[in-house]
Amino acid sequence: MTLVLGGVAVLWGLLAGYLLLRCTESLLGLVCCVHGLFARRWKTLIDKNATGLIRPGLIIKPGLRFGVYALLAGFLLDAGDDFVRRTYHLSYTATPGILFGLAGTVLFLGRLRTSVRRLKLVWRMSHEFDFAARRERTQRLKG
Repeated sequence: MTLVLGGVAVLWGLLAGYLLLRCTESLLGLVCCVHGLFARRWKTLIDKNATGLIRPGLIIKPGLRFGVYALLAGFLLDAGDDFVRRTYHLSYTATPGILFGLAGTVLFLGRLRTSVRRLKLVWRMSHEFDFAARRERTQRLKG
């Protein structure tokens, strides 16, 4: 193994770990948004005059954003893997594979806390009445 191959394995491992984390986070965020839409729809079907429902527009916007993020991260993972294999002949065995996996795991675990915090925020936005509207108003006032 050369120094260049080791560096490529570490850098690709870091990038792949970050993209995998963002893809997973985006897919889970999308699931939260879809669950919020179904919960709202179910409450509306049960009671036409139900109060405390979240507007669908507030849930659809982040849901679409998460869908785009997931597709983009998946595409970048696939394209990056093809590029690294073709250009640097990186195989995920022996030392380069260990470096790749270790770098990806370290980054994934290091950023996991932030992702969990984001997912909690998405859950509150898609399930808690008036939370998303208040947050949107606050962000408009700040910006």
